[in-house]
Amino acid sequence: MTIKATRIFLLGLCAANILMSTCSTLFKSSAADAKPDDSAVQSTQTSPPDSAPQSKAPPEEAASEPAQTASEHPQPAPAAALLPQAPAEETAPAKNVDSLKNTIWQLTELRIGVGSIMLDRTLMTGNQMNDYFTLQFVNEGISGRAAPNRYFAPYALLDGNNLMIRPIAGTLMSPLTTIGVLNEDRYYALLQNITHWDSKDNILHLYIPAEKEGIEVVMVYKPQ
Repeated sequence: MTIKATRIFLLGLCAANILMSTCSTLFKSSAADAKPDDSAVQSTQTSPPDSAPQSKAPPEEAASEPAQTASEHPQPAPAAALLPQAPAEETAPAKNVDSLKNTIWQLTELRIGVGSIMLDRTLMTGNQMNDYFTLQFVNEGISGRAAPNRYFAPYALLDGNNLMIRPIAGTLMSPLTTIGVLNEDRYYALLQNITHWDSKDNILHLYIPAEKEGIEVVMVYKPQ
């Protein structure tokens, strides 16, 4: 090979090396530009966006808030619990009628309603009423004289001062006598409608309620 050919060959070899070195540099530069920034990616993954909602309170704290509010503001007691409670009703014991026994009670007044006296023995003249319309308590029954027949009937004491006189049986003498507004049949009917009694100052009161007679009636007896 001649000297001229050798120089041309060497020049060509140098040019090829320079070209390859330049391409390698350009390739590395392009690869570096295409690789993403690690810090930017890490920042994007760890930092939430500004518009993200704030985290909620833990369930334990959220659940405890209503309980705390209830303790600070207690509910008022129901109105019914504030009202006074009525005491339990007790059945009154039956009154003793032993004090009425061994006495002949004589009807002295027949009161109708309030303040109206239909019969008043004190206004009867002479021996007009005789010993009519009497009443006795004997053992478990009553007896007495109407006008003019004798009568008798069982009775029952209920709770308190309640009294019930059962159907009356009597003798059949004649003639029947009417004293004022009261005759024998009416007297029996009143006795059988009695519901309760009372005794005070040696005076016996037998009561017939308005639902039995249409108006309250009181039979007043005094010892004969």
